[in-house]
Amino acid sequence: MTFKRILTWLGIIGSVASLISLIYFFIPTNKTLNIEVRTISLENLTNTGNKSEPELQIIYKYKNQDIQNLWKYSIIMTNASNKTLIGVGPQRNILADYLTLNLKKGFIVLDKKLIHSDFNNRIITLDSTKIGLAFEQWRSNESVEYTFYIKSDQKIPDKLPFAEPSIRQIIDGDILFKYLNPNDQTKMVTRVLPYQVLRMAYSMSFIILFFIITLFAGVVLLFPLSFYRTKNWHKNHFNNFTTFIKEKFQANVATQKIYLDNPKSLPINIWKEFKGEKFPYTPVDFDIKKFYQFVLLETLLTLICISLIIIFIDLVYMFP
Repeated sequence: MTFKRILTWLGIIGSVASLISLIYFFIPTNKTLNIEVRTISLENLTNTGNKSEPELQIIYKYKNQDIQNLWKYSIIMTNASNKTLIGVGPQRNILADYLTLNLKKGFIVLDKKLIHSDFNNRIITLDSTKIGLAFEQWRSNESVEYTFYIKSDQKIPDKLPFAEPSIRQIIDGDILFKYLNPNDQTKMVTRVLPYQVLRMAYSMSFIILFFIITLFAGVVLLFPLSFYRTKNWHKNHFNNFTTFIKEKFQANVATQKIYLDNPKSLPINIWKEFKGEKFPYTPVDFDIKKFYQFVLLETLLTLICISLIIIFIDLVYMFP
């Protein structure tokens, strides 16, 4: 493949990528600060399921307190916007020192446990039906997961223990409450493939991707070599070659231009008449007067090669 053809294809790919990037960066986006509060699991800790002995009574206690219906809620709170939520200082964009979460009627929080957090935060127990979430800086897409042990006077409580706030607590923002149904989650194709098929698919991906990376790495290394050989030949032999071509094709100026622009195209039998060094073999034809072509192509291929290496490393860590 000639340099012009490679440059044409890379130009097309680059133009498409640039267009997509421009659309992504300049399309209007929602500037509202949204905090999503999701229930990801709900478990009844006082449901024995024993109906065969109606006279049998089971008494549950939690921290020495009689419990009839104790529910375990797993709650994830996420900054679902592209802005940082700041909880302290002069740039604070919440109206109080913390975000307040009110429980629905009939719900009482007995305990809480931190499961995972991407940022520093703490739960403040305001009373048995109200809690606060205090933090310093809550960046975009960061999440915190808590388990809440909630007493309820209902045998089948709501999937969302928290009520919609009656007042707005975030400047230009909202708190959104959602229930995450496991059946609604996007299923990855790799999760439904049989184990042996998955391993074979990953192995084939490793092999194919390794050869592609090797190919790109080889091309990245060969391009500077080709450019150096071309430049070195022009420096040491092009003047003699120009004199030779003009003498050989005195009557045909068009032919002179063809061979002077592309010495590699000169037939082998004519090269034998040339007293200097033959034009070296190069995998890619470069226009020595256009150095930017070499820089552009080398940069693009290097970036592609690095991207493929990153993907390869991720596949290694994901190998089943």
